[in-house]
Amino acid sequence: MRLTRSAAVPGLVLGLLVLGGCGPLMSQVDGKVVWTDGSPAKELAGGQVIFESQEMRITARGEIGPDGGFTLRTSQEGDGAKVGEYEVAIVEHRVATGGEGSPVAPQRLPDKYYDFKTSGLKAAVKPGRHPVTLTVERLNPKK
Repeated sequence: MRLTRSAAVPGLVLGLLVLGGCGPLMSQVDGKVVWTDGSPAKELAGGQVIFESQEMRITARGEIGPDGGFTLRTSQEGDGAKVGEYEVAIVEHRVATGGEGSPVAPQRLPDKYYDFKTSGLKAAVKPGRHPVTLTVERLNPKK
């Protein structure tokens, strides 16, 4: 049996539409980490925000910028995160304050934020571009 061009084109288009819907729906996620008083968590610059979904078996991460902002990526720059529900962890980047051999900068974030199960942070990634705000507590210095 030979298909004519007029019969093959609609079938091809339908096939591409079906296949196109099979992949994961990705969304651009821009966010901000703020302290409980609402101020940007600038002190966490260089750290990582990590979204994890056990259900989808996927993670997305973004580096915290000098303004407390971040943009998520999954596999490559600009790809965003898969639509779904996530648990969130934040990891500080603590560098030496005066060069090699000097002490590292003081910890600013409580340890609970380093783990998905204890951070208490959750986020939903929805279709389209949307902002996410993560509110965190400052580490209380021991007196």
